[in-house]
Amino acid sequence: MAKTWVKSSIGAITIEADGSERKRTFNNIRADAADEKIATFGNILSTLTGQPTSQVQLTSVNSVG
Repeated sequence: MAKTWVKSSIGAITIEADGSERKRTFNNIRADAADEKIATFGNILSTLTGQPTSQVQLTSVNSVG
């Protein structure tokens, strides 16, 4: 069976000043996004928001068949 890439997104969780979590999702990520670029994106997000990033996840959707 062949697997065909459909879409990818990045989910990032930042920590607010009061300790609560804020979840952000970024869609239309390239199929060949490298791990180091995803990690760098998390660092950039921390810099832009001024809040630490606790987690960055790549989610890919593939079609099988």
